[in-house]
Amino acid sequence: MERLGRYEILEELGQGAMGTVYRARDPKIDRIVALKTIRLVGGAAEIQDYRERFFREAQAAGRLSHPGIVTIYDVGEQEQTQTPYIVMEHIGGETLEKLVTAAGAQRLPLENTLDLVQQVAEALDYAHAQGIVHRDIKPSNIIVTPEGRAKIADFGIAKLSVAQLTVPGQILGTPSYMSPEQLSGGTVDGRSDLFALGVILYWMLTGDKPFTGDTTTAVSFKIVYKDPVPVTVLNPTLPATFDAVMDRALAKNPDRRYQRGKDFAQDLDDMRHRRPPRSLLAAPRVPAAEQTLAPPRAAAAVPSSAAPGARPPTTAVAAQPIPAQPQRRWVATTAALLVLTLGALGGWWWVNREHATRDQATPTQTTESAPSSQPPETQTAPPPTTSPPAQPIPAATTGSTLPQPTRPVATPAGRQTRTEQRTSAVTPARLNVVSRHSFRQAQVFIWLEETLVYQGLMRGQPRGGASRSIQGLFAARLEVPPGWHNIRVRVVSRDNGGFEDTAQIQAEFGANTAHTLEVYFSRAGALGNPTRKLSLRWRK
Repeated sequence: MERLGRYEILEELGQGAMGTVYRARDPKIDRIVALKTIRLVGGAAEIQDYRERFFREAQAAGRLSHPGIVTIYDVGEQEQTQTPYIVMEHIGGETLEKLVTAAGAQRLPLENTLDLVQQVAEALDYAHAQGIVHRDIKPSNIIVTPEGRAKIADFGIAKLSVAQLTVPGQILGTPSYMSPEQLSGGTVDGRSDLFALGVILYWMLTGDKPFTGDTTTAVSFKIVYKDPVPVTVLNPTLPATFDAVMDRALAKNPDRRYQRGKDFAQDLDDMRHRRPPRSLLAAPRVPAAEQTLAPPRAAAAVPSSAAPGARPPTTAVAAQPIPAQPQRRWVATTAALLVLTLGALGGWWWVNREHATRDQATPTQTTESAPSSQPPETQTAPPPTTSPPAQPIPAATTGSTLPQPTRPVATPAGRQTRTEQRTSAVTPARLNVVSRHSFRQAQVFIWLEETLVYQGLMRGQPRGGASRSIQGLFAARLEVPPGWHNIRVRVVSRDNGGFEDTAQIQAEFGANTAHTLEVYFSRAGALGNPTRKLSLRWRK
């Protein structure tokens, strides 16, 4: 019988990029263990450096004692080949990868999915509190016991959160689950593990990974620069809160991500029990300029005609605004102080002028003229800013999944505008625009009132088969000021003789809320000569 050290090898359990895993027996205490050999590649200096690093990290990971983490019992080295190995707790059950793959298109029940990911998040919170980062969280490193307990394995390549244990320029981990900072050579901490866990949750909810490509380079580029399709597009049975949770878990900027595993776990527990995710409601917002590592793209100005029922133009906040230049901050500060000073003087003058005008316009009461029961009107009262639309939007255009809100109470001109501006600067609303389409390529334009806030492309790919049909997914995220908005979408394509259509819809956006607008293409016209029509509807 083959041995490694004092351990008797019973059978091979599997092989991976790091080495081979065996089921073995410890004869000293008659215990079944999992033994993993570590494959060493490279020159003599590199092998020696990695060997020393492996023993240090295995020793650190051996301190972990948590029901959601596979326990490390021992570490050693084969005498003849000097192959290092690590001895771990043997767990019965299947890896999460095999479990989800076996479920196929049926997917695991939502309750089970949230429960398993919550368990992993809690275990990661414990490990991170001990100063240990896994760096390679993926479905094959998560074992699910027959009792439904999730346990993280392979902490043997975990990295201590200290600089002396980091190999400069070396990347450990699987690209599909790596965080943007891992791929770009940035600082790695526990939030990188939480990003990988977010990728796992996305995959379990939809059956697809959020970042895909034919090559490692393509996948890496999407992780760093591209936002994934919202999970509610791929799985429409999910409520909109899942988009908000995934947005935070997969944020490009680590400061916008879940900062601790327990925060992620609490949100998952809330969703399991049909409650609003608590940390998303209480979390402070980060400026929009920090949402992505990708360079922002400004929308080009495209002239458009006035939409029916549109309100006066409103300044919209784009999804990726261009941050101010640091060297000009003193100019912006000086200008802001000057504007505040002039605004205060102007407000003092207006208040005194308003009182003086009202006093002059109010008639003096005498015994010959009884006072009226209604207050006298003044000619200086400003008109309300919230007038109803000139033309109502047809019901077929507005959709029916999001109820039309009541109109806000009218306030004097200027006052409501300043309030909305202050609110939008702190807690803007988010508009997600999604679409399943059959265009090879189409241009998309989105307006809020008369302001163009997005210009981009829809792209599709052949699905194969005899029909060679084209299918594609489109997603865009915008930030808009809270309040009532008229949204207009235009799609233009040269495919199959050309397509061009525009639709619009209205809704009220609350501060720090998210709404998903679906752009879909229905069939209209005669049976033998159908045409496509652009339509809009809200998703719950």
